[in-house]
Amino acid sequence: MSETNTTKSAYGGQFVLYDVHIAKMFEVTYSDCQEIPNAGGRTWYYRARNSKIDMGQFRINCQLASDIANTYGLGNQSVLRVAIFSLSNILAEIHDKLVEYFENGARLVWVIHAKEQ
Repeated sequence: MSETNTTKSAYGGQFVLYDVHIAKMFEVTYSDCQEIPNAGGRTWYYRARNSKIDMGQFRINCQLASDIANTYGLGNQSVLRVAIFSLSNILAEIHDKLVEYFENGARLVWVIHAKEQ
């Protein structure tokens, strides 16, 4: 991952990027285990800042991935998020927020600039 600060808020809530990344590791492992018989699990090598910072190695076996998925559910890929910017927001603030959305998995972002009335 390219983000150097894994402790910053993800999606504007209580979770930080590190939490989201670990959850995604469980989600992908669970999916692999469903699709590949006898997969056994997956080993993850978590690195930040273009692999310059070693964040650790994680082994998630299929049983653990299944337990987590059954207990907490899986992420919803079709979540809609709406952000409303005021006219006083500067372009750099809006740009930073858009970059954050894409870094956190957004595939489409609409920016609507309404004329002041």
